[in-house]
Amino acid sequence: MPNYFKNTELAERYNISEATVRNWIKSTKEGRLNLDLTESRGRVYVTDSISNIALIEGFVEQNRKYRNSLSNKSIKPKREFFETFTYEQIGDILRNIELHHETPRQYCYFGEGAQEWDDYIKKQLEVPTPSVVRREIELLSANYSYIDQRLAQFERVNVVDVGVGNAVPARDLIDHLKQKGKFGRYIAIDSSPDMLSIAEKNLKRWFGDDFDFEGHLIDVAKQSFSGILAEDYIKSEGRAMNLVLFLGATPTNFRVPGDAFRIICESMYPDDLMIYTDKVEVGEEPPEWFRHSYDSGPREPELLVRHRFVLDLLGIDQSLYSAEVGYDREKRQKFARAELKFGLTLRINFGDNDKTLQLEKGSRITVWRSWRMTHNGLVDLIEKSGFYVTHSSQTKDRYILTIAEPHHD
Repeated sequence: MPNYFKNTELAERYNISEATVRNWIKSTKEGRLNLDLTESRGRVYVTDSISNIALIEGFVEQNRKYRNSLSNKSIKPKREFFETFTYEQIGDILRNIELHHETPRQYCYFGEGAQEWDDYIKKQLEVPTPSVVRREIELLSANYSYIDQRLAQFERVNVVDVGVGNAVPARDLIDHLKQKGKFGRYIAIDSSPDMLSIAEKNLKRWFGDDFDFEGHLIDVAKQSFSGILAEDYIKSEGRAMNLVLFLGATPTNFRVPGDAFRIICESMYPDDLMIYTDKVEVGEEPPEWFRHSYDSGPREPELLVRHRFVLDLLGIDQSLYSAEVGYDREKRQKFARAELKFGLTLRINFGDNDKTLQLEKGSRITVWRSWRMTHNGLVDLIEKSGFYVTHSSQTKDRYILTIAEPHHD
């Protein structure tokens, strides 16, 4: 492995700009800094060494302490920020900005972000253009025969809708199970109370006010839901099972996609099935639609409203950053991020207590990502998370439905 840091690695690690790293290298060449440098293929990098790391951390801290006040702006969150998120969620947002330089995707579905997402999905269904939601509804319908075969021995099937959104993809499946006389509980799981509210309204509109909606506030990247299913498992004597829906390519937006799959697997019982939908790609190049739209390098479009939702609430408005959308070939990841034009001091007031977050000029905050999955990569990810894939179905345009069960040792 290389014994040096790429400029991008240092920039991401310390939430600084690549220009800052280049200045360190230039200053070292000129004798003004004492970093060890490594040359590789005609380019010069900072050597990966204990002594260098100590120096770099000192540079970063000094820059934060003595930053030029003319290039720094002090901001504070909007009132809606504290009305939208709990104390714990605010801590998680700030932690992720400080540690991982991102706003976690799940928080974009709160408040107005939930309504914006509901409108977005409805618009997808109004036009014939291929989309994940349209294709997953088609794929579910096309695979009822296999699903029915797997459910045949059970008297009751509970639908566990993970990351429920507005529940649109589950509508026809619920109706199908009702017609078969097998429908049991409907359990909606989401981290956003606003999404749960929208899902409940939709389901009661489709199936009547007496539809028994169970909504649970759970972040599946962190929390198990096995306790919700435990009583049925213990008392049903094998007559009931859970059909876990994990639709819409949700984990591809997470920093670590496998986290949610592992927790879902650990929440399921022996007879349960998970249904997952996504869009897979082939080859090493960026997806064709993405390559034509953005090439492979960053561009500067405006960030979508739903992507910048948390930044807006934090008081980081569009005048404070440049927007970038691009494709990272090394990580095989599409991204949208904000590159700060100024150093920011974010002050969060909690009554008698204050929390201050320092953000460097030129640092980037990721607001959206989508890991690019191939068919083999997706199956490998699911099976490494504890599942055994039992069935897979794919459209010509590479939308995929995958059914898996917890692996039996």
